[in-house]
Formats: sequence, structure tokens, C-alpha cells
Amino acid sequence: MNKNCELGYKNGQIAMLDALNQKLTDISEPLYRRLLRDGKLDSVGNAQLDVLNSIRDWQIERIEELHD
Repeated sequence: MNKNCELGYKNGQIAMLDALNQKLTDISEPLYRRLLRDGKLDSVGNAQLDVLNSIRDWQIERIEELHD
């Protein structure tokens, strides 16, 4: 039973991190489109993209840890 609880917890974490990835994609996609269209972003857009990329890096690291 304990193994089932651990597996369920791990699967729940992975599902939450996958949902976070989708949310990050939804938020960052318009910024990347604007960057491609205009060739640059204003300081606010750059800051937003930096934060989103930092969160995505953490999310990827966490998923890799869970799969080890």
C-alpha cells in the first residue's frame, strides 16, 4: 500500500508539472511571437520571458528528478 501511495504522489507531481508546462507555454507563446515579429521586446516583455524561462528550467529539472 505504501508503494501505491508513493507512486500516486509522484504521478500527481508529474501531472501538476505537466500542467505548469502548458500554462508557461500559453503565457510565453505571445511573447515569442512578438519577438519574432518585431525583432525585440520591451523591458517588461524581456523580464516576463526571463521569469517564464527560469520557471520552465526549474520545471524541467524537477521532472527529471522525479523520473530518476
